[in-house]
Amino acid sequence: MMKYSTAGFQNPMASSYKTQLEMIGATTLRFKLYDVLWGVSGTPADNAMVADIIRITAGGTGTSVTPAALDPADPAATVACEEDSTGEPTTTGVALFEVPMNQRATMRWAAVPGSELVCAAVANEGFALRAKIGTYTGVAEVTAFHEE
Repeated sequence: MMKYSTAGFQNPMASSYKTQLEMIGATTLRFKLYDVLWGVSGTPADNAMVADIIRITAGGTGTSVTPAALDPADPAATVACEEDSTGEPTTTGVALFEVPMNQRATMRWAAVPGSELVCAAVANEGFALRAKIGTYTGVAEVTAFHEE
Protein backbone atom coordinates (compact mmCIF):
# COMPACT_ATOMS: atom_id res chain seq x y z
CA MET A 1 0.00 0.00 0.00
CA MET A 2 1.19 3.50 -0.83
CA LYS A 3 1.09 6.04 2.02
CA TYR A 4 0.74 9.82 1.89
CA SER A 5 0.77 12.83 4.20
CA THR A 6 -1.31 15.97 3.69
CA ALA A 7 -1.35 19.12 5.82
CA GLY A 8 -4.16 21.66 5.86
CA PHE A 9 -5.34 24.66 7.82
CA GLN A 10 -8.34 26.91 8.39
CA ASN A 11 -8.15 30.64 8.93
CA PRO A 12 -10.16 32.07 10.56
CA MET A 13 -11.68 29.55 12.93
CA ALA A 14 -15.24 29.99 14.19
CA SER A 15 -17.81 28.63 16.65
CA SER A 16 -19.29 26.41 13.90
CA TYR A 17 -17.34 23.62 12.20
CA LYS A 18 -14.85 24.76 9.56
CA THR A 19 -13.10 22.23 7.29
CA GLN A 20 -9.34 22.31 7.64
CA LEU A 21 -8.74 19.49 5.18
CA GLU A 22 -11.07 17.88 2.65
CA MET A 23 -10.06 14.54 1.13
CA ILE A 24 -11.96 13.11 -1.86
CA GLY A 25 -11.18 9.66 -3.19
CA ALA A 26 -11.29 8.23 -6.67
CA THR A 27 -13.79 5.76 -8.12
CA THR A 28 -10.90 3.36 -8.77
CA LEU A 29 -9.91 2.67 -5.14
CA ARG A 30 -10.89 2.88 -1.50
CA PHE A 31 -8.44 4.95 0.49
CA LYS A 32 -7.89 4.57 4.23
CA LEU A 33 -7.32 7.35 6.75
CA TYR A 34 -5.09 6.05 9.53
CA ASP A 35 -3.48 8.94 11.45
CA VAL A 36 -4.49 12.58 12.11
CA LEU A 37 -2.92 15.40 14.15
CA TRP A 38 -4.75 18.63 15.09
CA GLY A 39 -3.37 21.80 16.62
CA VAL A 40 -3.51 25.59 16.74
CA SER A 41 -0.59 27.64 15.50
CA GLY A 42 -1.71 31.00 16.88
CA THR A 43 -1.10 32.47 20.32
CA PRO A 44 -2.01 29.82 22.89
CA ALA A 45 -4.87 30.40 25.31
CA ASP A 46 -7.18 28.27 27.41
CA ASN A 47 -9.94 27.77 24.87
CA ALA A 48 -11.95 24.65 24.17
CA MET A 49 -11.79 23.27 20.62
CA VAL A 50 -13.69 20.34 19.11
CA ALA A 51 -12.40 18.42 16.09
CA ASP A 52 -14.09 15.75 14.04
CA ILE A 53 -13.87 13.55 10.97
CA ILE A 54 -17.04 13.25 8.93
CA ARG A 55 -17.91 11.60 5.62
CA ILE A 56 -18.65 13.87 2.68
CA THR A 57 -20.68 13.24 -0.46
CA ALA A 58 -19.70 16.40 -2.36
CA GLY A 59 -16.71 18.67 -2.13
CA GLY A 60 -16.71 22.23 -0.92
CA THR A 61 -14.55 25.13 -2.01
CA GLY A 62 -10.99 25.53 -0.81
CA THR A 63 -7.36 25.69 -1.86
CA SER A 64 -5.92 22.58 -3.49
CA VAL A 65 -3.09 20.81 -1.66
CA THR A 66 -1.02 17.90 -2.92
CA PRO A 67 -0.51 14.84 -0.72
CA ALA A 68 3.17 13.98 -0.25
CA ALA A 69 4.24 10.37 -0.83
CA LEU A 70 5.96 8.94 2.24
CA ASP A 71 7.98 6.69 -0.08
CA PRO A 72 9.55 8.83 -2.83
CA ALA A 73 9.22 5.91 -5.26
CA ASP A 74 5.41 5.98 -5.06
CA PRO A 75 3.32 7.74 -7.72
CA ALA A 76 1.18 10.81 -7.10
CA ALA A 77 -1.82 10.21 -4.86
CA THR A 78 -5.25 9.73 -6.41
CA VAL A 79 -6.91 11.41 -3.42
CA ALA A 80 -7.73 15.07 -4.10
CA CYS A 81 -7.31 17.42 -1.13
CA GLU A 82 -8.27 21.00 -0.30
CA GLU A 83 -7.50 23.21 2.71
CA ASP A 84 -8.79 26.50 4.13
CA SER A 85 -12.40 25.96 3.04
CA THR A 86 -14.44 28.98 2.03
CA GLY A 87 -17.41 26.77 1.16
CA GLU A 88 -18.12 23.71 3.28
CA PRO A 89 -18.50 20.25 1.70
CA THR A 90 -21.75 18.30 1.86
CA THR A 91 -21.55 16.00 4.88
CA THR A 92 -23.46 12.90 5.86
CA GLY A 93 -24.36 14.42 9.24
CA VAL A 94 -22.76 11.67 11.33
CA ALA A 95 -19.23 12.19 12.66
CA LEU A 96 -17.00 9.12 12.57
CA PHE A 97 -14.73 10.64 15.20
CA GLU A 98 -15.11 13.66 17.47
CA VAL A 99 -12.80 14.89 20.20
CA PRO A 100 -12.81 17.91 22.48
CA MET A 101 -9.41 19.40 23.29
CA ASN A 102 -7.73 22.46 24.71
CA GLN A 103 -6.23 25.00 22.32
CA ARG A 104 -2.88 24.69 24.13
CA ALA A 105 -2.64 20.97 23.30
CA THR A 106 -1.99 19.09 20.09
CA MET A 107 -4.28 16.09 19.53
CA ARG A 108 -3.39 12.89 17.70
CA TRP A 109 -5.72 10.15 16.54
CA ALA A 110 -4.11 6.95 15.28
CA ALA A 111 -6.24 4.02 14.13
CA VAL A 112 -5.73 0.64 15.68
CA PRO A 113 -4.42 -1.57 12.82
CA GLY A 114 -7.45 -2.86 10.91
CA SER A 115 -9.68 -0.03 12.20
CA GLU A 116 -8.74 2.67 9.69
CA LEU A 117 -11.50 4.90 8.33
CA VAL A 118 -12.28 3.66 4.82
CA CYS A 119 -13.65 5.78 1.98
CA ALA A 120 -15.95 4.17 -0.57
CA ALA A 121 -14.76 4.08 -4.19
CA VAL A 122 -17.60 6.39 -5.26
CA ALA A 123 -17.37 9.72 -7.07
CA ASN A 124 -17.15 12.78 -4.77
CA GLU A 125 -16.98 10.79 -1.53
CA GLY A 126 -14.36 11.28 1.12
CA PHE A 127 -13.70 12.86 4.50
CA ALA A 128 -13.77 16.35 5.97
CA LEU A 129 -11.42 17.01 8.88
CA ARG A 130 -13.00 19.89 10.74
CA ALA A 131 -12.74 21.89 13.93
CA LYS A 132 -14.67 24.55 15.81
CA ILE A 133 -13.64 26.90 18.58
CA GLY A 134 -15.83 29.60 20.05
CA THR A 135 -13.40 32.25 21.23
CA TYR A 136 -10.45 31.96 18.85
CA THR A 137 -10.37 33.29 15.30
CA GLY A 138 -6.79 32.45 14.31
CA VAL A 139 -5.27 29.50 12.46
CA ALA A 140 -5.97 25.84 13.26
CA GLU A 141 -4.03 23.12 11.47
CA VAL A 142 -4.32 19.42 10.71
CA THR A 143 -2.07 16.76 9.19
CA ALA A 144 -3.61 13.56 7.86
CA PHE A 145 -1.98 10.31 6.75
CA HIS A 146 -3.75 8.01 4.32
CA GLU A 147 -2.98 4.91 2.28
CA GLU A 148 -4.13 3.94 -1.17
